Amino acid sequence: MESLKFLDLSCNQIDVLPPTLSKLKRLRTLMLFNNKISEWPDALCDLIELHTLWLGKNELKRLPARFGQLKHLDWSNYPLSSNIDENPLMSPPLNVCKMGIQAIRDFLRTGLGKKNSLI
Repeated sequence: MESLKFLDLSCNQIDVLPPTLSKLKRLRTLMLFNNKISEWPDALCDLIELHTLWLGKNELKRLPARFGQLKHLDWSNYPLSSNIDENPLMSPPLNVCKMGIQAIRDFLRTGLGKKNSLI
């Protein structure tokens, strides 16, 4: 299971992600669209091979400071790129997230991002 590269858990009413998902070190695509996830576990920031992450239609308000470590995430406008739309994000705000992982990383490094994000 540790060699898994694609995992789709979309539309499952999931509200909590187990930190043990961080053991999937080769995971490149994680689909969590349309659930009830309200928190991104800090341990999942260790999934540094992730390229595609669908987090749209959840209940995320904040991303942890280490979220910026997911440097391979593709935030382009292609159909299979990462998506975080339709979340009540406050830190970083959705408009920052749509600019990509570098913008998210920069936001979380600033005083405002550190003050409002999960550290």
